[in-house]
Amino acid sequence: MSHEKSVDGLNPAPGNSIVVGHDGSDGADYALATALGLADELQVAVVIVLVRAWSLSTAPRPPDWEFGYVSSFDKYAAAVYEELVQDARITLDKYPMVPISPGFS
Repeated sequence: MSHEKSVDGLNPAPGNSIVVGHDGSDGADYALATALGLADELQVAVVIVLVRAWSLSTAPRPPDWEFGYVSSFDKYAAAVYEELVQDARITLDKYPMVPISPGFS
């Protein structure tokens, strides 16, 4: 039985996960590669949970952004997600057998 509790509707990462913060830097790529390498070496059911902290002022602009218009929070979240996928893709592709958190493509 899991002892993990939902907080404000958000669920914590599963106990068999390695959480990696990725800001697009070389250091983040190194941290991700280290986590992926560890998961690959362990040969156990480990899931990599890739996350990025952001705010409206640090998020990339959504495709429908234009001066004087503020896109929805969901559109900003989607733009952040797409940038995260793009930033991490090369490193992720080196470890195709390691599962990445659900919803990450």
